Amino acid sequence: MGNRIETNRFAPSRDSLSEYTELVPGVAARVAAFYRELQTVLLISTTDEPNYYHAYPFLFRDEFPPISDAAASTLAVAGVFYLNHLCLLDDVVDSQGERQPYKLFMSALLHEEALVQLGTLFVPASPFWTELSAYHREFAAAMLREQTAHTGRLSAFTEAEVFQIAKGKAALSKMTTTALALLADRPETIINLSASQDYFNAARQMYDDVKDWRDDYANRRYSALLTAALLDLSGGDAKDPQLTIDIEALSTRLHYGGHIDHALAQAALWCDQAATHVAGYQVAGWSRLIQSLRAQVVRLREDLAAIRERTSYVEAKSA
Repeated sequence: MGNRIETNRFAPSRDSLSEYTELVPGVAARVAAFYRELQTVLLISTTDEPNYYHAYPFLFRDEFPPISDAAASTLAVAGVFYLNHLCLLDDVVDSQGERQPYKLFMSALLHEEALVQLGTLFVPASPFWTELSAYHREFAAAMLREQTAHTGRLSAFTEAEVFQIAKGKAALSKMTTTALALLADRPETIINLSASQDYFNAARQMYDDVKDWRDDYANRRYSALLTAALLDLSGGDAKDPQLTIDIEALSTRLHYGGHIDHALAQAALWCDQAATHVAGYQVAGWSRLIQSLRAQVVRLREDLAAIRERTSYVEAKSA
């Protein structure tokens, strides 16, 4: 990096934030760590995946050489605030226990802090704010659809709906590349960079759905993966599956009915599409991140296939 990053330039703008850091564990530390560990975060391999959100703008930075370190750093800090804002909202939505209203207030504060950072880069009339609003609407639509149609009830997904929800839940990540493109006067890059992130985010969501299916089932969050297996197992009956379906039977159907294998194959395909949309762009960090996720998806798919094969062999031998 050419310019020295001044950490105090991007400190939280309101003292109130420091008073509530204990409510969002590590939020202040994460912002500080961004400056200390920037180079480490950028060294993304196909086996290790650091918290890339801390340096997200720098994954695309080579495509936009006019962007200063200071501007990219401001976007990174805004992104950290945004991420924690959304994580708190997610905690509130998913909470099955005691209500924790302070999380809503803290989430609002973090959102405000993110906007303060972004406001140092864009004037009120900038088209950036229109794009940001669109990403908010995309995120809200995905969350509302998931909550109203697929939480606590079993409802078949359409193919389009699977992708729309999976990418929409991370739609706000696209604000970073849109900001870089507009700051560099390169608006023509927004479409492909946004599409690449859509496919990456959808793949990541599908991968997480595979890993977290037990927790999702316990909390009655019926992902596309779970819904397909549950409807298959119940013969299409949309009654509450937790009243009639044993979790071990569900596990067997997920693993041996092809549902997990299909989900991971879809995730790998979306990774390929994410890479295709940035072919020819100078985004080496982002491309390595796509490769990292794809490697994890393929490795998990191969590991599960090997387990199924060994299990089938043992069962056949003992029969």
